Amino acid sequence: MKASSCSLYLTLAFSFWSSLVSAESYPLALEEVAVRRHLTLYPAEGHFNARFELPARDEPEFRLSLLVPGSIDPSSVMLSSALDSFLIGEVRYQDDLLDTQTWQNALLGKMVEYQVEGDHPLGPLLSGRLLSFNPTLLEVDGRLILAPPGTLVLEKQGFVVSPTLYWMAQGDFSQSSIIDVSYMAAGIRWSASHHLVVDTDYITTELVTWADIVNSTRQAYQLDSLALVAGQINRTEAPNQRMNLRSAMAESSMGMMASDSSPQRQELGIYHEYQYNKAVEIPSKGVQRLPLINDYELISKLVYQVKSEVSLYNNVPRQARQAVNTILRLQHAASQSSDSSTLPIPSGSARIYLRDNEGNIRFMGEDWLAAMPEGVPAELNVGRAFDVTVERVQTDFRRVSDRVVMLEYALEFHNAGKKPAIIEVQEQIPGDWELLEESMPRERSNDLYLNYRVSVKPGQQQKLVYKVRARR
Repeated sequence: MKASSCSLYLTLAFSFWSSLVSAESYPLALEEVAVRRHLTLYPAEGHFNARFELPARDEPEFRLSLLVPGSIDPSSVMLSSALDSFLIGEVRYQDDLLDTQTWQNALLGKMVEYQVEGDHPLGPLLSGRLLSFNPTLLEVDGRLILAPPGTLVLEKQGFVVSPTLYWMAQGDFSQSSIIDVSYMAAGIRWSASHHLVVDTDYITTELVTWADIVNSTRQAYQLDSLALVAGQINRTEAPNQRMNLRSAMAESSMGMMASDSSPQRQELGIYHEYQYNKAVEIPSKGVQRLPLINDYELISKLVYQVKSEVSLYNNVPRQARQAVNTILRLQHAASQSSDSSTLPIPSGSARIYLRDNEGNIRFMGEDWLAAMPEGVPAELNVGRAFDVTVERVQTDFRRVSDRVVMLEYALEFHNAGKKPAIIEVQEQIPGDWELLEESMPRERSNDLYLNYRVSVKPGQQQKLVYKVRARR
């Protein structure tokens, strides 16, 4: 037989804890006797809870196994039973997954057998110590055989094809019994994806929210129920960094949520929980999208915002165009939900759309929406304004002394749009300062900011001039 025609075949048999049970026995796979499987998802990790019904057995002890994701925290595993006699003698977590590198490393330097077919001088069974792969080198009775013929037969190795938990259970199992298992795992997370549709007058905003569940592990989840927790839990070890999720779903999913598909919301201690009491399947290495909030109305207001940091050291008389940001402010409307309370909204990415005069949905911008508990407003930066502009110029700079300067600025606003524009101006002035002159009354001010609210009609201009004395 030529070396090039040799085949390689692996016959695998699992053996575990041979000192406790016979090598021929196999563990009871808990996933085959599941009664209920529940997953609680936090923004960066998951907490899996499952209930299993063990069949009646005569043995006082036997092994249990459960397939788990490779990102499990083994120290978080909990297993309990109502049986008084139920004991766990040992727990083992194994993730030495079967692949080419794994079994080759396990065989190097070990005694192996080759099954040789046909009439061959070295057959029918060739035993020796495996010295290397690529090329394969076998030591047989002090001789070295390069590329031995036949089929490599591998028995009773502790390989697994998926990360697995193993237990040695002890007790009286003469009757069927119930056990509960839970563990924490990274690699699976959820985040809220908000779609906000603003009406043409910017007075109300319709909110539709989806929950995007990202499973980056090779473990798929077949669940009887699912809970999503909104809130940031504290962990002694930081979980995997949450990736910046951009929805993998098409924008056409917006507004297509079934009216009865939203989950039940309830408080969970200091957090909020959204409970799906139905079967849910989360694929491995994929994204699952579930409806979270449907047709929730928010009160909205569109304003323009200009923020400046004033320097006490520079005399810059030239005129400069300054950025004007468009801000969408949101707050809860009157009670809308069935329990006569406003609906808390979890933080998440927010895409802002505008419903135009023809009823079409037009994308306007995107921002991160902070959590909106009951009675708490939020704001989104939609983008930089196009029709509303501001020209800024320093009209006076005088050094009164080594530490005191006098500054004067003029800001000229122009509204080229077809609707009135409200522009919020915030001038941040360092040091100890005093306002000397202003061309319009200011809004609230403190030790750092001068705040103005400038209203500009369509097609018109408005000018703001102020002078301060500052000690640097």
